Parts: sequence; structure tokens; C-alpha cells
Amino acid sequence: MKKLFVLLFAGSILASCGGSGYTTDQEDVISGYDDMKEDAQGHYDALLEIEKSWAEDKKEMLKDYEGSEDKLIEKAAKDDDAKGALEDYRNAEYDYEREKSEKSDDWYWKNWGITKANSDISDMLEGDAKTKFDDAIKKSQEAIDDITKKHNEAVEKLAE
Repeated sequence: MKKLFVLLFAGSILASCGGSGYTTDQEDVISGYDDMKEDAQGHYDALLEIEKSWAEDKKEMLKDYEGSEDKLIEKAAKDDDAKGALEDYRNAEYDYEREKSEKSDDWYWKNWGITKANSDISDMLEGDAKTKFDDAIKKSQEAIDDITKKHNEAVEKLAE
């Protein structure tokens, strides 16, 4: 039993290390885009939670400054308490930007190989084979684009 556990644990570590995900197998790329489509909603939901959290924090931190960074900065020029508030605000903004960037970077690197493979295979194919391959990818890409668009609209509403 102990050996089985060790083998399973080692296997899971090796699997998580993955690699680029690059392949020249058309079916694997199509499948990879289907997986990306399935993962997209969760990715953008997590990004939206980061955005919502920052919008709430920002509103709270700026409430004494008419909801404006500019007002906070004006006040900080004259008031030590406001300087402390500005420092807290910028540190919170840093944390938000970093978290959002890390989430986006994770998505990019997770899908780097499959997107590169898509481009390369599409460039290698010709005629009907190219059309068929591109169409298979297009369905997933359109679904991902729709999810992205809805995410961006939700983020814009948070800024209102």
C-alpha cells in the first residue's frame, strides 16, 4: 500500500510539472481547445472575483475622499493621515494588480503550447484539411471569446 501511495504521489507531481503542452497532433489540439473552452469560465469567474474584491476595497478606501484617487492624493499632500491612507491604498492596489497578473499569467502559460500548436498546424495545412481543422478550433475559440466578452462587460460595470 505504501508503495502504491508513493507511486501515485510521484506520478501526480510529474503530471503537474507537465511541459509546454505543445503537440503536432491535430486531434490533440482540437481536444486541447475543447478543454480550454471548458476551463475558460472558471478562469474568468476567478478573475471577476479578484475584480469585485478590488472594487469593494477601493470604494471603502476612497469613501472619505469622495471616491477619488485624486482627492486622496490632494489630501495626502497636506495631511499625514491621508499619506498613510494613500500608502495603504497603493499597497492594496499592488496586491490586486499582482493577483490579477498572476491569474492571467497562469492562464497564458497553461495554454501556451496548445495555442502555439494551433498556429503551427494551421500554417502547415492546406485546402480542405486546413478549413476543417480551423473550423474545429473556431467553435471553441468563439465560445472562449464570448466568455471573455461577458467578463469584460462585468468588469466595466464594476467601474461604474
